[in-house]
Amino acid sequence: MHRCFTTPELVDGIISHLDPTYRPTSRSLAVLARTARLFQEPALDALWRNQSSVWNLLYCLPPDVVERVSLKNTDVNFLRPVLASDCERLVLYARRVKTFSSSSGEYISPLSHPEIFLALSFIFPAPGSLFPNLIDLTWNHDEKNFSFVTLLLGPKITKIELRLETPQQASLLPYLPGKCPSLVDLKLSFTRRAESWTSIRGHNILEFAQELRCITHLRLGANSIDSVSLKQIGQISSLQSFHMTGWVPPEALVTLEPPLFVSLRSLHMVASRKNIPSTARFLELCSDAFLDSFSVEFTDYIPAGLIQPLLAALADSQCSSLTTLSIRQMCFVTLENQEDVFTIDWLRPALRFSNLTHINIWLLPGFDLDDEAVSEMAQAWPRLRSLCLKERVTEPRTTLRSMQLLARHCPGLRDYNIGFTTDEVPSIEEPPFQNMRLRSLGMKPSPLHASQVVVVARFLSAIFPNLRDVNAARAPYGYHQQWREVERLLPIFVQVRQEGKRWA
Repeated sequence: MHRCFTTPELVDGIISHLDPTYRPTSRSLAVLARTARLFQEPALDALWRNQSSVWNLLYCLPPDVVERVSLKNTDVNFLRPVLASDCERLVLYARRVKTFSSSSGEYISPLSHPEIFLALSFIFPAPGSLFPNLIDLTWNHDEKNFSFVTLLLGPKITKIELRLETPQQASLLPYLPGKCPSLVDLKLSFTRRAESWTSIRGHNILEFAQELRCITHLRLGANSIDSVSLKQIGQISSLQSFHMTGWVPPEALVTLEPPLFVSLRSLHMVASRKNIPSTARFLELCSDAFLDSFSVEFTDYIPAGLIQPLLAALADSQCSSLTTLSIRQMCFVTLENQEDVFTIDWLRPALRFSNLTHINIWLLPGFDLDDEAVSEMAQAWPRLRSLCLKERVTEPRTTLRSMQLLARHCPGLRDYNIGFTTDEVPSIEEPPFQNMRLRSLGMKPSPLHASQVVVVARFLSAIFPNLRDVNAARAPYGYHQQWREVERLLPIFVQVRQEGKRWA
């Protein structure tokens, strides 16, 4: 028998679903905190949980300590030195802060920040003493204010995001393992200015990472990375997720050998056409890992012929464990060859991933598929839950028969985004193979004439009884209204069938 929740637990649970960053909600939380003692603690915790500047803390100081220069800006002046006795209210509320995200110029002008942080550093000299219960920290400050991050580093922090510009800022990194022993999620981004002194090559700035014994997620934003740094990252035994937005030069991979990244479960990379071989080689280094998820984002146009070797390299090392596959191009990529379409032949190496559940491939100019291709995919991926493929901007060759194949071979499919023609509607098998989980259908581009609306709705409702959301592409195909009518008819046909069974 489950124990009953106490009244404070119920109140805390309800308040935890509110968004205090929404101004009307924050006002309501402040009123609620003053209503009754029962509501005070959970309401104040929710109100102070997420902070984006120290401005709210300044309101906790006595009025004779600080004043706002003008209502038109956020500059402040300190009227006298801040004493420890002035910070009693500040300490009371600061311990409630769990997430702190701050950037230069946010809410308080950059010129005011050094004076504010300097004053706080005298009152809270011990690292992490300003927010003793902080668990999530984002610090994107320039060189003038960056060093004050030490005020916030504490033993309870599990997630940190830092933006680095200079070697002096990077010198803080070796101290992270000692100051934040519970750190599990680290994101380091390097600005364009930082590229003048490092591209994460030859400076050995990631040596500290091996001392992060609990780290599971690492996101690294840099233009490139050398073999030493890559090896240091690959030897982190606890690392499960690696998000790398920079490219890996070929020379960085020559001397590296497996085993590396042995605990990795999720890998995200950014690549271009010229370094696809390096990306494939990197996947070979991860051959001892059991990846659940692999995603790659291309910064330029990728010919169809270059995708197959990349998928082949992935299949050679990860064919049994992969469940999520995402291959996309950035939206500003220019199409170089309209006829260089993707077919099932280029996708065939991925058919070896028998445990795939989510597939999202968005590559120009798109895929040209038929019912036989869909049949191959459906039989190769029986556990599929979501399938989204960028299609060529022409009328599709797949028909409604492909939907029958998916219902038969992929009973867990919930989200489908491939268009089909509706010129011929197959007969409904008795009893039909039904997929009870599909609720969303993406139609792009799927022609549908008014005379076929009722027949198509009847067919889809028979094999997908719980289908409710039909996302039809609008211009230039002009079939949006017809698909909206199909969406309206779907539950009606389902209800008619259910009533027919009751009367039978």
